[in-house]
Amino acid sequence: MASIREESVLGAVNFLKDPKVQKSTLQSRVSFLESKGLTSEEIEEALRRVKGGDPFNATTVAPPQPIQGVNPGQVIYAQPPAPPPAKSDWRDYFIAAVLFGGIGYAIGAVVKKYLLPLLKTPTANELESDKQALSDQFTFTSERLDSVKTDANIVRRNIEETSLSVKEALESLDTVLKDLKQQEIKRDIDIKSLQEEVKTIHELIPKILEKSKDSQNQALADLQTELKSLRSLIINRPNLTTSFPNVTTGASFDGIFDNSIGETNGAKPVVEASSDSIS
Repeated sequence: MASIREESVLGAVNFLKDPKVQKSTLQSRVSFLESKGLTSEEIEEALRRVKGGDPFNATTVAPPQPIQGVNPGQVIYAQPPAPPPAKSDWRDYFIAAVLFGGIGYAIGAVVKKYLLPLLKTPTANELESDKQALSDQFTFTSERLDSVKTDANIVRRNIEETSLSVKEALESLDTVLKDLKQQEIKRDIDIKSLQEEVKTIHELIPKILEKSKDSQNQALADLQTELKSLRSLIINRPNLTTSFPNVTTGASFDGIFDNSIGETNGAKPVVEASSDSIS
């Protein structure tokens, strides 16, 4: 048996303990060590030191044994068994303990903060305090309701007063409109009556003027006739002519006639006499 080189075994042990190397298959690790010049005894010793046990038990893997084939000179290596699962060290237990401890603490805090107050039986002081708080809240709510009710009544009265004022204003406005309408109707009637009177007067004025003209002409004609008759009488009475020698008969009668016409027309009468008055 060849001697075991201690430095090669230690290097193989360090190599096999590397976490990255442990993820690979045992066959690849053994092949790598063989490629580095380690003998089967050195590889077996390194595996024994890494596993911490007998290299020939279930936890160790023997190096591949050559199997003679049918044909001479042909060597076939057997497949090594799968590596055993890695053992947990104290760090894994510590991490698990810390993790479960944190979860337990969180659950305890939640139970203490939320569940225990619900399950805890209240004391007499707490019941009295809660009762007083409920009573105060009820009193406050009742006062608020009374205040709201009072405000609602005030608003309702204001609305009723406003509605009454609006109703009175509308009635007054309706009365004023009716009066204005009646006055307008009366005014229309008065205007129509006045128009009819003006029309009647307008129609009567020409008739009155025509009638007045006819009456005036008739009066003048009658007066002229009377004057002619008087003139004839004066002419036919010689004594009267002798008594008034200085009076021109034609001129006198013409003046009398002119005076008569002037009186009829509203003019001042003009009397023509002779230079010698009757004494």
